[in-house]
Amino acid sequence: MSNGIVLTVNLIGALGRNITKETDVKHRHGKSLLTKHIIYLGKEQTQCVRKTNISEEVVNGWIGSKSPFFIKEFIWKNMSKQQRLKAWVERFDKGFGVSYQEL
Repeated sequence: MSNGIVLTVNLIGALGRNITKETDVKHRHGKSLLTKHIIYLGKEQTQCVRKTNISEEVVNGWIGSKSPFFIKEFIWKNMSKQQRLKAWVERFDKGFGVSYQEL
């Protein structure tokens, strides 16, 4: 592994903030010009996530030769380093998805 990973855990819920959009609508009626001002109030939502930086030493400990308690030893020995890391990352899933990015 290079310099560790950034672990992203998706959580329940969403964060929102109010947005306002203003639109000018112009109509010609005879010789007069009517202008309507339309204001839209809504919410822009962002997925809730928790990001954690995990150091290179911890990642190397995870993918080391010793099998963790949640995987049988003969399966662990046949896994690649990427598969071992993915197995550890999946332990952090709260039911809404998890991902990681190598640094």
